[in-house]
Amino acid sequence: EKAAKTSTDNNSKRLLDAINSSVMLLATIIFLLLGLMWGLWHPGWVAFPIGGIVTGIISTIYNAITGKGSDED
Repeated sequence: EKAAKTSTDNNSKRLLDAINSSVMLLATIIFLLLGLMWGLWHPGWVAFPIGGIVTGIISTIYNAITGKGSDED
């Protein structure tokens, strides 16, 4: 039973990591598109802090749903 719970926890953590990584990759794509296509390098950097905020929100919701604190892995 404990091994099954650990496996489920690992799968959930991997999913969270994949979602958060995808958000930051999307921020990079947005930054590059804004810069390369429209020359908006300077305002484009805002994609990164927005991506960081979104990943924080996703992690907070995940922790609330699973009942885990931010200090647990």
